[in-house]
Amino acid sequence: MQQKVITQGDSIAAAFGHEPTGIVKVISWMVRATFLDTRVASAAANDVNGNLAAILALLITYLPGLVFTSLLTALFTMRLGALLALFTGLAVIAVSLLVALLVMSALSVKILQVKLPAAVLLRTLAYAQTALIVGAIPLLGGFIGPVARIWSIAASAVAVREAASASAEKATIFVVIGVVIQVTLGMALSVLATRAGLM
Repeated sequence: MQQKVITQGDSIAAAFGHEPTGIVKVISWMVRATFLDTRVASAAANDVNGNLAAILALLITYLPGLVFTSLLTALFTMRLGALLALFTGLAVIAVSLLVALLVMSALSVKILQVKLPAAVLLRTLAYAQTALIVGAIPLLGGFIGPVARIWSIAASAVAVREAASASAEKATIFVVIGVVIQVTLGMALSVLATRAGLM
């Protein structure tokens, strides 16, 4: 089953060329990781210079939804704070993701029996989040979003399993803990930012 999914991802990623570079490589890796290609997780985890590329992958994933939400908020509230809401949304995602990565790194030895520094986790997990981009689709995002979240958890678990040589069960538990931290903290920060008039 997984091999069939990987093959589909390979056929889509082939459109970006045999050895893409720059942003095209980032997008190619995003596609492959979404289609459960473990080679991406392995290469990303070992690429000590790949932090900026991983951050770019996260921006490509999260920015469309933030832009759409910020514009909708500005339209319906007749406020000109769309840009402020966008930057606040980016800050909320960055802080909640950073905290999740730090906690996951601290728990990695206990759960996975191997130390995964936050930077390695960033590179390992960034490309596997790509399914979340569907949350930016007008009207459909609310319906497809939960399915995309589940798929991103599965893709992230596959990536962690590869990077840590861990069992599927341990990798899934590890990823779910990280998602719970990120989502809970993100919601709490969003509420605080809304009350402060930043979103």
